[in-house]
Amino acid sequence: MIRTLCRTALTGPRSVVGRSLRSKTDLFGYEVSTNVKPYIEKINKVAYYDETSDILVDMNVANTPPDLDTYNAVLEKIATSQKAATPVDGESRIAASMDLLEEMGRADVDPDGTSWQHIYASCMKDGDAQMALLAATHAQLPTDKIPPVAFPSGQPEDDVLQVKVDVF
Repeated sequence: MIRTLCRTALTGPRSVVGRSLRSKTDLFGYEVSTNVKPYIEKINKVAYYDETSDILVDMNVANTPPDLDTYNAVLEKIATSQKAATPVDGESRIAASMDLLEEMGRADVDPDGTSWQHIYASCMKDGDAQMALLAATHAQLPTDKIPPVAFPSGQPEDDVLQVKVDVF
């Protein structure tokens, strides 16, 4: 602490701009690699989408946090390939996509239109019209190819906007 104070007194405080130009660091001061290209290439080569999770783990071990392009490559793989293992009840492409969206949120990476297009494709393959409608809305895609959505009440999605809430 004293050494840091002395260095700051002699050289002045380190600017945030100067630090970011030198290298990107994590919360603990370790240098972070931004070279995600080899990992995206690995993601594109896997045969089954559940193999992509191992690549994301390898990235974290190598202190190379995934960026939006990496996440989009995984979402594309989820939408275009099959799961290797026998799926568990309730497990689907959309569940894998939602897990990845949750991870993106923790990494402070916002999904873009491409992300939502891949999620839309996953929903359509799985036949999940409700989630496809949500993804199409975020991706600003036409919704005419989505089958009618039935909600638990049996009403079509148009009635969702007419929900009445009694207060007090």
